[in-house]
Amino acid sequence: MAQFLRTIIGCLLVMPAWALPDDRQQAIEINADQAVINEQANAATYTGSVDVRQGSFQLQADQLDIALDADGAVSRMQAKGQPARFQSKRRANDSEPVRGLANTIDYDLSTATVRLSGAAKIELDGSAFQGPDIRYHTDTGEVTGSGTRERRVQMIFAPKPVQQ
Repeated sequence: MAQFLRTIIGCLLVMPAWALPDDRQQAIEINADQAVINEQANAATYTGSVDVRQGSFQLQADQLDIALDADGAVSRMQAKGQPARFQSKRRANDSEPVRGLANTIDYDLSTATVRLSGAAKIELDGSAFQGPDIRYHTDTGEVTGSGTRERRVQMIFAPKPVQQ
């Protein structure tokens, strides 16, 4: 379980950090039906079939809100969808990407927190971690899944392939 959680943690650092290291050097391409950019508020909102790509990293959402700090760097990103989805390869030799989904994927750089909320799920190599709310603190490496008696947190471990 600890190895899988460490793998999941590695996927949740920040949107660009979910991807291959080379991906961060590539341009971010955002396509959407509509965009509203407010320079005075240092914010942008993209709506309607939002598609974000940066190398192997892909994100699909119904809406993406981006807030910038005074220097023009991203300070907060929030993707919303029914559900919002992402996928990314962590290493070039990964056979399958990490896949995640939630109604809301929120990354706040000021608190170093990534939150997947509303039917949140992360899948890797056939294993899955899911629950109503998954939170990852990038500074401490702590992953917290929270739920209720009716909507519990669940971890499913895929069996290891049999060596022949």
